[in-house]
Amino acid sequence: MSDSHDKDRVLTAEAISNHARSLSVGHLLDVASTDQDGLKAWFTGKLDFSPPVLNLTKGNYKLVGVRLDILENRRVAAIVYKHQDYFINVFVWPAADHAIDINTQALLEFNLCGWNRSGLSYLIVSKLSQSDMENFENQLRERTE
Repeated sequence: MSDSHDKDRVLTAEAISNHARSLSVGHLLDVASTDQDGLKAWFTGKLDFSPPVLNLTKGNYKLVGVRLDILENRRVAAIVYKHQDYFINVFVWPAADHAIDINTQALLEFNLCGWNRSGLSYLIVSKLSQSDMENFENQLRERTE
């Protein structure tokens, strides 16, 4: 197993743990809002990068808010959406810190996927079905080009 694969495995396990914890301890959001500009501005001064906060209502993915989170001992943005009864955590950080490329896969009871675009890494974790996860990923990728 390569060192890069081991790093990805540790990262995905940590992201799944953070997602599950955010649902169980009532710390899903630091700010609950659907105002993408206001949420984007909230990150200013809290992170050393500017994560995209996007409205994806076209696919029935509702922006519900944001929070700060930690992955690999680094502050990351967690942008939270909801689709039907499922929450979706989109973790975002500078790709230079840990670039990833993870096809949609199931791990424990969660689906996840990840990629890099425009200098940022994106890692999505949710209990969405695989097809809903792929639809969400496609919409997010289209909007972050």
